[in-house]
Amino acid sequence: MGDVHVPGRRDRAIASTVSALTALGLYLVVTVLLGIVVVLVFAREGIGLAWAATVAGGDVMRQAATTVDAQVPAWASWGVLVVGALLAWLGSARFGRGLVGDPVGSIKALGPDGEPVTRGRTLLRAGVPVVVGVIGVALGVGPAALLVLVLCAAVAALREDRRGPFELLGGVHLASTDAVKIDRDVWRARQRATKAAASVDEQPAGT
Repeated sequence: MGDVHVPGRRDRAIASTVSALTALGLYLVVTVLLGIVVVLVFAREGIGLAWAATVAGGDVMRQAATTVDAQVPAWASWGVLVVGALLAWLGSARFGRGLVGDPVGSIKALGPDGEPVTRGRTLLRAGVPVVVGVIGVALGVGPAALLVLVLCAAVAALREDRRGPFELLGGVHLASTDAVKIDRDVWRARQRATKAAASVDEQPAGT
């Protein structure tokens, strides 16, 4: 890998938070919109009951929810879940171009050879946490899935190389772009100082 500047804990936390919130936001927006479409297509009677519930009270609302559950096919409900997860995965990974939070946290993802990470490794890195979340939602153990994701983020912050389980699984290494920029600035400053010293040495004596 060579000399890689590891991101700081703060940058790693920022990158992870932005990526997680982006995936969660995409999932919620997509599932809500698709859910509305599915209800309009399969359960219009439930909408009428829900509207009546605003006047009649909670008993009608429960009846409306029961009606919707009965009228919406199981495949449509699962389709909403899968499509929402798929778009959350691809969106947070920018379709394999890198996690959306990495630039915010001044992080660059690298492969095992030190070159920019491949699209496949990026999609794997972003996809595993989405799968964990979907399994949690599908099995009704969302809090447990959230706890697993939080523990994985804690592992990434505590490790010296800032690699969490998902980076380890995908063979992804992380480098700080801020450190690279600082090194370049230092190198340029040293080059200017060296040239200035050389020009002084080349001046004739007594001038």
